[in-house]
Amino acid sequence: MPGHNIILLIMGDRANRRLLHNQLEQDYQVRSFDPETAKTRNILQTEFDLLVLDGVALHRLWEMVRDRKDSEKTLFLPLLLVTGRNDVGYVTRNLWLIIDEIVLTPVEKNELSLRVEILIKARRLSLESEQRYITLAQTGIFGVAIVQNQKIAWCNTALTRMLDMETEDVLGRSPTWLIHDRDGGDLQDLLQDEEKNALSSNKALQINKSSRSCFAKLQTAGIRYLGQPARLLLFTDITELVQTMEKLRRTNRAYQILSQINKALIQTERENELLHKVCSVIVDDGEYSLAWVGYARQDADKSMEIMASAGEVSYLQGIFVSWARESEYGQGPVGQAVRDDRPIVFRNTQQDTDFAPWQNRAESAGLYSLLVLPLHLEGSVLGTLNIYSCQQDAFDQRETELLQELADDLAFGIQTLQVRNERRRVQERLEDSEHRFRSLFHNANDAVYIHDLEGNILEVNDPACRMTGFTREELLQMSL
Repeated sequence: MPGHNIILLIMGDRANRRLLHNQLEQDYQVRSFDPETAKTRNILQTEFDLLVLDGVALHRLWEMVRDRKDSEKTLFLPLLLVTGRNDVGYVTRNLWLIIDEIVLTPVEKNELSLRVEILIKARRLSLESEQRYITLAQTGIFGVAIVQNQKIAWCNTALTRMLDMETEDVLGRSPTWLIHDRDGGDLQDLLQDEEKNALSSNKALQINKSSRSCFAKLQTAGIRYLGQPARLLLFTDITELVQTMEKLRRTNRAYQILSQINKALIQTERENELLHKVCSVIVDDGEYSLAWVGYARQDADKSMEIMASAGEVSYLQGIFVSWARESEYGQGPVGQAVRDDRPIVFRNTQQDTDFAPWQNRAESAGLYSLLVLPLHLEGSVLGTLNIYSCQQDAFDQRETELLQELADDLAFGIQTLQVRNERRRVQERLEDSEHRFRSLFHNANDAVYIHDLEGNILEVNDPACRMTGFTREELLQMSL
Protein backbone atom coordinates (compact mmCIF):
# COMPACT_ATOMS: atom_id res chain seq x y z
CA MET A 1 0.00 0.00 0.00
CA PRO A 2 1.62 3.29 -1.09
CA GLY A 3 2.38 5.82 1.65
CA HIS A 4 0.89 9.28 2.00
CA ASN A 5 4.02 11.07 0.82
CA ILE A 6 3.77 12.44 -2.71
CA ILE A 7 6.66 12.31 -5.17
CA LEU A 8 6.49 14.53 -8.23
CA LEU A 9 8.48 12.91 -11.03
CA ILE A 10 9.30 15.15 -14.03
CA MET A 11 11.69 13.73 -16.62
CA GLY A 12 12.30 14.25 -20.29
CA ASP A 13 13.47 10.69 -20.82
CA ARG A 14 10.27 8.64 -21.01
CA ALA A 15 11.98 5.29 -20.36
CA ASN A 16 13.73 6.52 -17.22
CA ARG A 17 10.52 8.21 -16.06
CA ARG A 18 8.56 4.94 -16.39
CA LEU A 19 11.31 2.95 -14.70
CA LEU A 20 11.56 5.27 -11.69
CA HIS A 21 7.79 5.50 -11.43
CA ASN A 22 7.51 1.72 -11.14
CA GLN A 23 10.29 1.56 -8.55
CA LEU A 24 8.91 4.31 -6.32
CA GLU A 25 5.17 3.68 -6.46
CA GLN A 26 5.52 0.65 -4.21
CA ASP A 27 6.20 2.95 -1.22
CA TYR A 28 4.95 6.39 -2.27
CA GLN A 29 2.29 8.16 -4.25
CA VAL A 30 4.02 9.04 -7.51
CA ARG A 31 2.81 11.54 -10.11
CA SER A 32 4.79 11.50 -13.38
CA PHE A 33 4.93 14.18 -16.10
CA ASP A 34 7.10 15.20 -18.99
CA PRO A 35 8.60 18.74 -18.70
CA GLU A 36 6.27 20.34 -21.24
CA THR A 37 3.11 19.00 -19.58
CA ALA A 38 4.40 19.98 -16.17
CA LYS A 39 5.05 23.51 -17.40
CA THR A 40 1.72 23.87 -19.21
CA ARG A 41 -0.35 22.55 -16.32
CA ASN A 42 1.68 24.42 -13.72
CA ILE A 43 2.26 21.15 -11.89
CA LEU A 44 4.96 22.65 -9.68
CA GLN A 45 2.34 24.65 -7.81
CA THR A 46 0.60 21.50 -6.59
CA GLU A 47 1.35 19.76 -3.30
CA PHE A 48 4.23 17.27 -3.13
CA ASP A 49 6.95 16.15 -0.73
CA LEU A 50 9.79 15.37 -3.12
CA LEU A 51 10.58 16.60 -6.62
CA VAL A 52 12.58 14.26 -8.86
CA LEU A 53 13.99 15.77 -12.07
CA ASP A 54 16.37 14.89 -14.82
CA GLY A 55 18.72 17.35 -16.53
CA VAL A 56 16.29 18.16 -19.34
CA ALA A 57 13.44 18.95 -16.95
CA LEU A 58 15.66 21.09 -14.73
CA HIS A 59 16.88 23.06 -17.73
CA ARG A 60 13.35 23.72 -19.05
CA LEU A 61 11.71 24.35 -15.70
CA TRP A 62 14.60 26.13 -13.97
CA GLU A 63 12.73 29.35 -13.07
CA MET A 64 9.57 27.55 -11.95
CA VAL A 65 11.59 25.13 -9.81
CA ARG A 66 13.59 27.99 -8.29
CA ASP A 67 10.44 29.99 -7.49
CA ARG A 68 8.73 27.01 -5.86
CA LYS A 69 11.82 26.21 -3.85
CA ASP A 70 12.11 29.83 -2.68
CA SER A 71 8.43 29.98 -1.80
CA GLU A 72 8.77 27.23 0.79
CA LYS A 73 10.92 29.55 2.97
CA THR A 74 11.00 27.90 6.41
CA LEU A 75 10.06 24.44 5.12
CA PHE A 76 12.45 21.97 3.51
CA LEU A 77 11.24 20.93 0.06
CA PRO A 78 13.74 18.34 -1.28
CA LEU A 79 14.76 18.20 -4.95
CA LEU A 80 16.51 15.11 -6.35
CA LEU A 81 18.33 15.29 -9.66
CA VAL A 82 18.66 12.03 -11.63
CA THR A 83 21.22 12.39 -14.41
CA GLY A 84 23.81 10.48 -16.37
CA ARG A 85 27.51 11.03 -15.83
CA ASN A 86 27.80 12.63 -19.25
CA ASP A 87 25.04 15.18 -18.46
CA VAL A 88 26.41 16.53 -15.17
CA GLY A 89 28.20 19.37 -16.92
CA TYR A 90 24.99 20.22 -18.74
CA VAL A 91 23.27 21.11 -15.47
CA THR A 92 26.27 22.38 -13.50
CA ARG A 93 25.20 26.06 -13.62
CA ASN A 94 22.02 25.20 -11.73
CA LEU A 95 23.37 22.35 -9.69
CA TRP A 96 23.79 23.43 -6.06
CA LEU A 97 21.53 26.46 -6.15
CA ILE A 98 18.38 24.43 -5.69
CA ILE A 99 19.27 20.71 -5.89
CA ASP A 100 19.53 18.82 -2.59
CA GLU A 101 20.71 15.44 -3.89
CA ILE A 102 22.08 13.93 -7.14
CA VAL A 103 21.73 10.34 -8.32
CA LEU A 104 23.85 9.28 -11.26
CA THR A 105 22.41 6.68 -13.59
CA PRO A 106 22.47 3.82 -13.78
CA VAL A 107 21.55 3.44 -10.11
CA GLU A 108 20.73 0.43 -7.99
CA LYS A 109 17.14 0.21 -6.73
CA ASN A 110 18.26 -0.02 -3.10
CA GLU A 111 20.47 3.06 -3.39
CA LEU A 112 17.64 5.05 -4.98
CA SER A 113 15.20 3.95 -2.28
CA LEU A 114 17.66 4.96 0.44
CA ARG A 115 18.28 8.40 -1.08
CA VAL A 116 14.54 9.01 -1.49
CA GLU A 117 13.77 7.79 2.04
CA ILE A 118 16.33 10.21 3.53
CA LEU A 119 14.90 13.17 1.63
CA ILE A 120 11.29 12.25 2.47
CA LYS A 121 12.22 11.90 6.14
CA ALA A 122 13.86 15.35 6.09
CA ARG A 123 10.70 16.75 4.54
CA ARG A 124 8.56 15.07 7.21
CA LEU A 125 10.73 16.47 10.02
CA SER A 126 10.42 19.93 8.50
CA LEU A 127 6.62 19.65 8.44
CA GLU A 128 6.57 18.30 11.99
CA SER A 129 8.72 21.24 13.09
CA GLU A 130 6.22 23.61 11.52
CA GLN A 131 3.40 21.81 13.30
CA ARG A 132 5.23 22.12 16.62
CA TYR A 133 5.60 25.81 15.92
CA ILE A 134 1.85 26.05 15.27
CA THR A 135 1.18 24.16 18.50
CA LEU A 136 3.48 26.49 20.40
CA ALA A 137 1.70 29.47 18.85
CA GLN A 138 -1.66 27.99 19.80
CA THR A 139 -0.71 27.70 23.46
CA GLY A 140 1.34 30.91 23.71
CA ILE A 141 0.47 34.20 25.34
CA PHE A 142 0.78 36.19 22.11
CA GLY A 143 -2.08 36.61 19.70
CA VAL A 144 -1.15 34.86 16.46
CA ALA A 145 -2.86 34.84 13.07
CA ILE A 146 -1.82 33.46 9.71
CA VAL A 147 -2.96 35.45 6.70
CA GLN A 148 -3.18 33.82 3.30
CA ASN A 149 -4.63 35.46 0.19
CA GLN A 150 -5.55 38.49 2.32
CA LYS A 151 -7.77 36.34 4.58
CA ILE A 152 -7.21 35.03 8.10
CA ALA A 153 -6.55 31.32 7.58
CA TRP A 154 -5.65 30.43 11.18
CA CYS A 155 -5.54 32.06 14.61
CA ASN A 156 -4.72 30.94 18.12
CA THR A 157 -6.79 31.10 21.29
CA ALA A 158 -4.76 34.01 22.67
CA LEU A 159 -5.94 36.17 19.77
CA THR A 160 -9.57 35.11 20.14
CA ARG A 161 -9.36 35.98 23.84
CA MET A 162 -7.91 39.34 22.91
CA LEU A 163 -10.81 39.87 20.50
CA ASP A 164 -13.36 38.32 22.86
CA MET A 165 -14.66 36.29 19.91
CA GLU A 166 -14.95 32.69 18.75
CA THR A 167 -12.43 31.26 16.28
CA GLU A 168 -15.06 30.67 13.58
CA ASP A 169 -16.03 34.34 13.74
CA VAL A 170 -12.45 35.36 12.94
CA LEU A 171 -11.40 32.92 10.22
CA GLY A 172 -11.97 34.01 6.66
CA ARG A 173 -12.02 37.71 7.42
CA SER A 174 -9.64 40.36 6.15
CA PRO A 175 -6.90 41.07 8.72
CA THR A 176 -7.63 44.81 8.46
CA TRP A 177 -11.04 44.00 9.94
CA LEU A 178 -9.28 43.41 13.26
CA ILE A 179 -7.88 46.90 13.50
CA HIS A 180 -9.57 50.22 14.20
CA ASP A 181 -10.18 52.22 11.02
CA ARG A 182 -7.63 54.87 11.98
CA ASP A 183 -4.89 52.18 12.18
CA GLY A 184 -6.03 50.03 9.26
CA GLY A 185 -3.60 51.70 6.86
CA ASP A 186 -0.63 50.76 9.06
CA LEU A 187 -1.62 47.10 8.99
CA GLN A 188 -2.30 47.19 5.26
CA ASP A 189 1.22 48.48 4.65
CA LEU A 190 2.63 45.48 6.51
CA LEU A 191 0.55 43.05 4.46
CA GLN A 192 1.25 44.37 0.98
CA ASP A 193 3.73 41.63 0.12
CA GLU A 194 3.58 38.17 1.66
CA GLU A 195 7.18 37.63 0.58
CA LYS A 196 8.61 40.47 2.70
CA ASN A 197 10.92 39.71 5.57
CA ALA A 198 9.96 40.35 9.19
CA LEU A 199 8.33 43.72 9.80
CA SER A 200 6.83 45.40 12.83
CA SER A 201 4.53 48.31 13.51
CA ASN A 202 6.07 51.35 15.15
CA LYS A 203 3.02 52.19 17.23
CA ALA A 204 0.22 50.60 19.21
CA LEU A 205 -2.67 49.44 17.04
CA GLN A 206 -6.15 49.56 18.50
CA ILE A 207 -8.03 46.28 18.18
CA ASN A 208 -11.34 47.35 16.67
CA LYS A 209 -13.60 44.41 17.38
CA SER A 210 -12.82 43.84 21.02
CA SER A 211 -15.56 44.47 23.56
CA ARG A 212 -12.92 46.22 25.66
CA SER A 213 -10.34 48.86 24.83
CA CYS A 214 -7.49 46.71 23.54
CA PHE A 215 -4.15 47.70 22.01
CA ALA A 216 -1.44 45.53 20.50
CA LYS A 217 2.03 45.77 19.02
CA LEU A 218 2.22 43.93 15.72
CA GLN A 219 5.06 41.99 14.13
CA THR A 220 4.76 40.17 10.82
CA ALA A 221 6.85 37.72 8.83
CA GLY A 222 6.53 35.80 5.60
CA ILE A 223 6.04 32.04 6.09
CA ARG A 224 4.67 28.96 4.34
CA TYR A 225 1.34 27.61 5.56
CA LEU A 226 -0.04 24.39 4.14
CA GLY A 227 2.57 24.64 1.42
CA GLN A 228 1.54 28.12 0.27
CA PRO A 229 2.96 31.63 0.91
CA ALA A 230 1.41 33.30 3.94
CA ARG A 231 1.98 36.08 6.44
CA LEU A 232 2.36 35.48 10.15
CA LEU A 233 0.89 38.18 12.42
CA LEU A 234 2.08 38.32 16.03
CA PHE A 235 0.02 40.56 18.31
CA THR A 236 1.55 41.51 21.66
CA ASP A 237 -1.14 42.79 24.02
CA ILE A 238 0.12 46.13 25.38
CA THR A 239 -3.26 47.37 26.58
CA GLU A 240 -2.11 47.82 30.17
CA LEU A 241 0.93 49.82 29.04
CA VAL A 242 -1.15 51.99 26.71
CA GLN A 243 -3.76 52.59 29.39
CA THR A 244 -1.08 53.50 31.94
CA MET A 245 0.53 55.94 29.52
CA GLU A 246 -2.88 57.36 28.61
CA LYS A 247 -3.69 57.90 32.30
CA LEU A 248 -0.34 59.66 32.72
CA ARG A 249 -1.02 61.79 29.66
CA ARG A 250 -4.46 62.71 30.95
CA THR A 251 -3.08 63.57 34.38
CA ASN A 252 -0.33 65.75 32.88
CA ARG A 253 -2.92 67.38 30.65
CA ALA A 254 -5.12 68.15 33.66
CA TYR A 255 -2.15 69.63 35.52
CA GLN A 256 -1.35 71.80 32.51
CA ILE A 257 -4.94 73.04 32.35
CA LEU A 258 -4.89 73.72 36.08
CA SER A 259 -1.71 75.76 35.72
CA GLN A 260 -3.12 77.82 32.86
CA ILE A 261 -6.37 78.43 34.73
CA ASN A 262 -4.51 79.65 37.81
CA LYS A 263 -2.64 82.14 35.62
CA ALA A 264 -5.94 83.32 34.18
CA LEU A 265 -7.35 83.77 37.69
CA ILE A 266 -4.49 86.13 38.54
CA GLN A 267 -4.49 88.08 35.29
CA THR A 268 -8.21 88.41 34.54
CA GLU A 269 -10.27 91.28 35.93
CA ARG A 270 -13.76 90.47 34.67
CA GLU A 271 -15.91 87.43 35.32
CA ASN A 272 -17.13 86.95 31.74
CA GLU A 273 -13.57 87.18 30.43
CA LEU A 274 -12.42 84.59 32.99
CA LEU A 275 -15.14 82.13 31.99
CA HIS A 276 -14.25 82.40 28.30
CA LYS A 277 -10.53 81.96 29.06
CA VAL A 278 -11.21 78.85 31.11
CA CYS A 279 -13.28 77.27 28.32
CA SER A 280 -10.63 78.12 25.73
CA VAL A 281 -7.81 76.66 27.83
CA ILE A 282 -9.75 73.43 28.37
CA VAL A 283 -10.30 73.01 24.62
CA ASP A 284 -6.97 74.32 23.30
CA ASP A 285 -4.53 73.03 25.94
CA GLY A 286 -6.62 70.12 27.24
CA GLU A 287 -7.54 68.85 23.77
CA TYR A 288 -11.17 68.38 24.74
CA SER A 289 -13.90 68.86 22.16
CA LEU A 290 -16.19 71.28 24.00
CA ALA A 291 -16.28 73.20 27.25
CA TRP A 292 -19.01 75.49 28.55
CA VAL A 293 -19.99 77.14 31.81
CA GLY A 294 -23.64 77.35 32.80
CA TYR A 295 -25.26 79.17 35.71
CA ALA A 296 -28.29 77.68 37.44
CA ARG A 297 -31.09 80.22 37.30
CA GLN A 298 -33.98 80.42 39.73
CA ASP A 299 -36.63 80.96 37.06
CA ALA A 300 -39.79 78.87 36.65
CA ASP A 301 -38.01 76.33 34.40
CA LYS A 302 -34.90 76.21 36.58
CA SER A 303 -32.91 76.70 33.40
CA MET A 304 -29.15 76.70 32.89
CA GLU A 305 -27.84 79.88 31.30
CA ILE A 306 -24.78 79.42 29.10
CA MET A 307 -22.23 82.02 30.21
CA ALA A 308 -19.21 81.01 28.09
CA SER A 309 -18.15 78.24 25.72
CA ALA A 310 -15.35 77.05 23.40
CA GLY A 311 -14.85 74.20 20.94
CA GLU A 312 -17.78 72.47 19.20
CA VAL A 313 -20.17 75.28 20.09
CA SER A 314 -22.62 74.23 17.35
CA TYR A 315 -23.79 71.62 19.87
CA LEU A 316 -25.07 74.42 22.10
CA GLN A 317 -27.11 76.27 19.46
CA GLY A 318 -30.75 76.22 20.54
CA ILE A 319 -30.06 73.81 23.39
CA PHE A 320 -32.16 73.77 26.55
CA VAL A 321 -30.81 72.35 29.81
CA SER A 322 -32.53 72.44 33.17
CA TRP A 323 -31.75 71.43 36.71
CA ALA A 324 -35.40 70.76 37.58
CA ARG A 325 -35.93 67.27 38.96
CA GLU A 326 -39.34 66.92 37.35
CA SER A 327 -38.22 67.90 33.83
CA GLU A 328 -36.80 65.46 31.26
CA TYR A 329 -34.23 68.18 30.49
CA GLY A 330 -33.14 68.06 34.13
CA GLN A 331 -32.31 64.34 34.22
CA GLY A 332 -29.01 64.73 32.40
CA PRO A 333 -25.56 65.15 33.94
CA VAL A 334 -25.92 68.92 34.39
CA GLY A 335 -29.17 68.64 36.34
CA GLN A 336 -27.77 65.83 38.48
CA ALA A 337 -24.59 67.76 39.25
CA VAL A 338 -26.52 70.86 40.35
CA ARG A 339 -29.03 68.97 42.49
CA ASP A 340 -26.63 66.46 44.03
CA ASP A 341 -23.62 68.82 44.22
CA ARG A 342 -21.15 66.23 42.89
CA PRO A 343 -19.19 65.51 39.69
CA ILE A 344 -21.15 63.52 37.10
CA VAL A 345 -19.49 61.46 34.35
CA PHE A 346 -21.38 60.10 31.34
CA ARG A 347 -19.02 57.59 29.72
CA ASN A 348 -21.10 57.04 26.59
CA THR A 349 -23.57 59.72 25.53
CA GLN A 350 -25.18 57.38 23.00
CA GLN A 351 -26.03 54.69 25.53
CA ASP A 352 -27.06 56.57 28.67
CA THR A 353 -30.83 57.02 28.60
CA ASP A 354 -30.66 60.09 30.85
CA PHE A 355 -28.90 61.85 27.97
CA ALA A 356 -31.70 61.08 25.49
CA PRO A 357 -32.81 64.72 24.86
CA TRP A 358 -29.33 65.63 23.56
CA GLN A 359 -28.09 62.37 21.98
CA ASN A 360 -28.73 63.32 18.35
CA ARG A 361 -26.96 66.67 18.59
CA ALA A 362 -24.09 65.07 20.53
CA GLU A 363 -23.60 62.43 17.83
CA SER A 364 -23.69 65.10 15.11
CA ALA A 365 -21.00 67.06 16.96
CA GLY A 366 -18.91 63.95 17.68
CA LEU A 367 -19.27 64.20 21.47
CA TYR A 368 -19.27 60.78 23.13
CA SER A 369 -18.46 61.35 26.80
CA LEU A 370 -18.62 64.25 29.23
CA LEU A 371 -17.77 65.39 32.72
CA VAL A 372 -19.93 67.88 34.61
CA LEU A 373 -18.38 69.65 37.62
CA PRO A 374 -20.40 71.74 40.12
CA LEU A 375 -19.27 75.30 40.83
CA HIS A 376 -19.70 76.15 44.53
CA LEU A 377 -20.42 79.67 45.71
CA GLU A 378 -21.12 80.56 49.35
CA GLY A 379 -22.43 77.11 50.26
CA SER A 380 -24.60 76.58 47.19
CA VAL A 381 -24.13 75.49 43.58
CA LEU A 382 -23.76 78.49 41.31
CA GLY A 383 -23.62 76.39 38.13
CA THR A 384 -21.50 73.82 36.32
CA LEU A 385 -18.34 73.49 34.26
CA ASN A 386 -19.09 71.03 31.45
CA ILE A 387 -16.30 69.23 29.52
CA TYR A 388 -16.92 66.97 26.49
CA SER A 389 -14.66 64.51 24.67
CA CYS A 390 -14.81 62.92 21.23
CA GLN A 391 -13.85 59.60 22.85
CA GLN A 392 -15.95 57.27 24.94
CA ASP A 393 -14.95 56.80 28.57
CA ALA A 394 -12.49 59.70 28.39
CA PHE A 395 -12.41 60.65 32.08
CA ASP A 396 -10.67 58.48 34.69
CA GLN A 397 -10.83 59.00 38.44
CA ARG A 398 -7.55 60.93 38.80
CA GLU A 399 -8.36 63.22 35.90
CA THR A 400 -11.82 63.86 37.33
CA GLU A 401 -10.31 64.78 40.70
CA LEU A 402 -7.89 67.25 39.10
CA LEU A 403 -10.60 68.81 36.95
CA GLN A 404 -12.82 69.16 40.02
CA GLU A 405 -9.92 71.02 41.64
CA LEU A 406 -9.91 73.23 38.56
CA ALA A 407 -13.65 73.82 38.96
CA ASP A 408 -13.15 74.73 42.63
CA ASP A 409 -10.41 77.21 41.64
CA LEU A 410 -12.73 78.64 39.01
CA ALA A 411 -15.54 79.00 41.53
CA PHE A 412 -13.14 80.76 43.92
CA GLY A 413 -12.07 83.04 41.10
CA ILE A 414 -15.69 83.81 40.24
CA GLN A 415 -16.43 84.63 43.86
CA THR A 416 -13.30 86.78 44.15
CA LEU A 417 -14.19 88.72 41.00
CA GLN A 418 -17.80 89.12 42.11
CA VAL A 419 -16.68 90.48 45.49
CA ARG A 420 -14.10 92.69 43.79
CA ASN A 421 -16.65 93.91 41.28
CA GLU A 422 -19.20 94.54 44.02
CA ARG A 423 -16.65 96.60 45.94
CA ARG A 424 -15.88 98.47 42.75
CA ARG A 425 -19.56 99.19 42.21
CA VAL A 426 -19.98 100.37 45.82
CA GLN A 427 -16.91 102.58 45.45
CA GLU A 428 -18.25 103.97 42.20
CA ARG A 429 -21.62 104.70 43.86
CA LEU A 430 -19.87 106.42 46.78
CA GLU A 431 -17.76 108.48 44.42
CA ASP A 432 -20.84 109.40 42.42
CA SER A 433 -22.69 110.36 45.58
CA GLU A 434 -19.72 112.43 46.74
CA HIS A 435 -19.55 114.13 43.37
CA ARG A 436 -23.26 115.00 43.44
CA PHE A 437 -23.03 116.25 47.04
CA ARG A 438 -20.06 118.50 46.26
CA SER A 439 -21.85 119.81 43.20
CA LEU A 440 -24.86 120.76 45.32
CA PHE A 441 -22.63 122.07 48.14
CA HIS A 442 -20.61 124.42 45.98
CA ASN A 443 -23.48 125.53 43.74
CA ALA A 444 -25.91 126.39 46.55
CA ASN A 445 -27.03 130.07 46.84
CA ASP A 446 -27.05 129.98 50.62
CA ALA A 447 -24.07 129.79 52.95
CA VAL A 448 -23.42 126.19 53.92
CA TYR A 449 -21.13 125.08 56.73
CA ILE A 450 -19.99 121.56 57.58
CA HIS A 451 -18.77 121.10 61.16
CA ASP A 452 -18.05 118.34 63.65
CA LEU A 453 -19.88 117.68 66.90
CA GLU A 454 -17.73 120.23 68.72
CA GLY A 455 -18.61 122.97 66.23
CA ASN A 456 -15.26 123.06 64.45
CA ILE A 457 -15.80 124.09 60.83
CA LEU A 458 -14.66 121.39 58.41
CA GLU A 459 -15.85 122.86 55.08
CA VAL A 460 -17.61 125.95 53.75
CA ASN A 461 -18.93 127.00 50.35
CA ASP A 462 -18.29 130.24 48.45
CA PRO A 463 -21.50 132.04 49.56
CA ALA A 464 -20.41 131.58 53.21
CA CYS A 465 -17.12 133.31 52.45
CA ARG A 466 -18.86 136.18 50.68
CA MET A 467 -21.42 136.66 53.43
CA THR A 468 -18.83 136.66 56.27
CA GLY A 469 -16.00 138.40 54.43
CA PHE A 470 -13.55 135.73 55.52
CA THR A 471 -11.52 133.53 53.28
CA ARG A 472 -12.10 129.77 53.24
CA GLU A 473 -8.80 129.18 55.07
CA GLU A 474 -9.82 131.65 57.81
CA LEU A 475 -13.23 130.07 58.31
CA LEU A 476 -11.72 126.60 58.60
CA GLN A 477 -9.75 127.87 61.64
CA MET A 478 -12.96 128.96 63.38
CA SER A 479 -15.75 127.20 65.23
CA LEU A 480 -19.44 127.89 65.52
